[in-house]
Amino acid sequence: MAMSLEKREKISQERRSAILDAAISLFDDKGYVNTTISDIARQADMSNGLIYHYFSSKEDILRSYGQSIKECEEHVMSQPTGTDSLREFCRRVLLDYEVTQYHSPIRILITCYGQGEVKEDDLGFPFNDYGKTFLAAIIKKGQDAGEFRRGDPAILGDILWHTIIGYTIHRMNYGKDKISIPDIELLLDTVR
Repeated sequence: MAMSLEKREKISQERRSAILDAAISLFDDKGYVNTTISDIARQADMSNGLIYHYFSSKEDILRSYGQSIKECEEHVMSQPTGTDSLREFCRRVLLDYEVTQYHSPIRILITCYGQGEVKEDDLGFPFNDYGKTFLAAIIKKGQDAGEFRRGDPAILGDILWHTIIGYTIHRMNYGKDKISIPDIELLLDTVR
């Protein structure tokens, strides 16, 4: 008996999700460059050929995290206050999986870009403008509620974004066991 189109689509979506989940876990633990398609296939319990059925390359997998980033942004923006939103963003990007139970696609993109493994155009992510756009929107939310200091939200967001980038790359380069976990409340004090 032939499989229904609906069932095939469901299996296809499940496999694609399994590949993305396996890859982000490996990218977060081993680094993007040190992760191979074979590693991803093994983690997802699939063959290399099946991975290539869904993604043309490891770079294609990396570019596919756009939906995960959108979901992260929606979750962050749904927090009740600007402070809560910014705290949640910092938690998701800066803290380890062991603490948050979350593999951050944004952290993966920061490390890939910062280490020169990919160019901004390859990411499909507004890397250099992210602080001036997304973080600025959070800061504006907090300013409007009187939680954050006055000032241009784009400038404040850009400063915060570059602090996050620097910390993330430094931690990736030297090892998370050698660089302490940041105090997120102190980081939030840059805009409070």
